[in-house]
Amino acid sequence: MRKLLKKNDGYTLLEVVVSMLVLAIIAAPIGSAFVVSARVNAYADKVFQARLAVSSAAEQLMAEGVEVDTTSGTSTVKNLSNSEKVKATVTNDPIPAGDLYTVTISSTDVETVKVTMQVHGK
Repeated sequence: MRKLLKKNDGYTLLEVVVSMLVLAIIAAPIGSAFVVSARVNAYADKVFQARLAVSSAAEQLMAEGVEVDTTSGTSTVKNLSNSEKVKATVTNDPIPAGDLYTVTISSTDVETVKVTMQVHGK
């Protein structure tokens, strides 16, 4: 009868606390890795959207040609459909023989996303 009363089937409080501490030590780096991964993924999506906007604007200018606005003191492109996401500037006057403009299209969100190309005027 005494043997039945002394039977220990559970865990002590110390064992539970130690196991929770070990679990926390293992889970902390994994949790921070998920946070870093989410941040990197958000930035990669932002760069992708910027590249998409710049390439779309480049294709539009190659298809339609460039219409230049010189009233503001700098030569900017007037016929750009997504002008809130990209900025296009003309870096030279047209080459006289071919009516070619050198245009730099850059993203307004990510400053490292830009393209420079030569495009015919309208």
